[in-house]
Amino acid sequence: MSHPRDPSARSHAPHAPSAPCDVRVEQHGAVAVLVLDDERRKNAMTPELGDALRRVVTEVRARRGVRAVVLTGAGDAFSAGGDLTMLERLRRV
Repeated sequence: MSHPRDPSARSHAPHAPSAPCDVRVEQHGAVAVLVLDDERRKNAMTPELGDALRRVVTEVRARRGVRAVVLTGAGDAFSAGGDLTMLERLRRV
């Protein structure tokens, strides 16, 4: 199933000052498609990505007519899991 990309429907939350972390929302009728959009990191989860995802889910829940939500990842990975750099920093604390 192919979905057109809508760059105007993005929620931005930075990983770090130079690396934006995106969760893009694509609306297809009653279906909202949430796209983890950080191909460079294979959509690895970070606290910032989690915050962005929570914000987007809250926004989508408020939309009338949304009957289903699909969560997917951009590029060749859904999500690599936890960001290893971030997890290593947490381990050292």
